[in-house]
Amino acid sequence: MNVLVKKPKDLFSGLLFAAFGIFVFYVSLNYSFGTARRMGPGYFPGVLAALMVLIGAVLVVRSFFGAAEPIEKFSLKPMVLILLGSLLFGLLVRPAGLAPAIMAMIVVGSAGDASFRIVPAVATAAILALGSTILFVHLLGQPLPAFGYWFR
Repeated sequence: MNVLVKKPKDLFSGLLFAAFGIFVFYVSLNYSFGTARRMGPGYFPGVLAALMVLIGAVLVVRSFFGAAEPIEKFSLKPMVLILLGSLLFGLLVRPAGLAPAIMAMIVVGSAGDASFRIVPAVATAAILALGSTILFVHLLGQPLPAFGYWFR
């Protein structure tokens, strides 16, 4: 059977990118655009929105070519764990600090993968927490505690 859409994930992703880009572009029309030399507040969101629409169009066109790729079975567990990890980050970043919040987010979010193993997840989380703490807290001077008041 010859299927017109070969890659439905690309089609849906492209439509989502394009729809979000169109929405952001529409909202950015309320701000002055300016020029490339003197950018207004609507310039950057407008350009990013146009790029999102372009990426969406490329994905939609790409969905009609190549080898067919079926959509995988829907699984609720990864979505819930990734959302929970993001929620934990938001709840922990002030009281626990940036490093523990990143570690919790990565370990909980990683648990959604079928091949999850705790040691690589914790190692990855520790490396990313250390790198993020060095970059954001120490090098960029962001007002985030590396370790919050729980660890004092």
